Amino acid sequence: MEQQSQAKVRQETERRDQTEQTRQTPERARLSSAGYTLRGVLAGESLFDLPPSRLEELAVWLGNQNMAALLEGQAQPVSLTPFVLPDTEPDTAPISVPEEPFSLAAPPQGLTAGETAGWAFDPAGLSDGGGASRGL
Repeated sequence: MEQQSQAKVRQETERRDQTEQTRQTPERARLSSAGYTLRGVLAGESLFDLPPSRLEELAVWLGNQNMAALLEGQAQPVSLTPFVLPDTEPDTAPISVPEEPFSLAAPPQGLTAGETAGWAFDPAGLSDGGGASRGL
């Protein structure tokens, strides 16, 4: 029982120390760790070896597209990715689907092949030289 209470006291002390250290560190210095992580990645450190917290921090700074580009740049080509089929058969049963003839839907009422429609909806006026030619 004493050991558990001592461990709790130690954890609370560590949390307070971390909180105090975070308060004392200016925002700019606290957020520069993403810059150091990016430097390491550009120097050749693998993104796949980084802890999730560092990856999240880096993703916040870089954005989704740049993070995806970094991951793609470090990933193996698909042809080199190892894949092994399982040794056992899958534990599934196929579902039987009866074959039935299909039926075609009737053409919509009110439309004929000879009719032409009016102008398409184009609020930006991108087609036909803008909206000026139609009196818009």
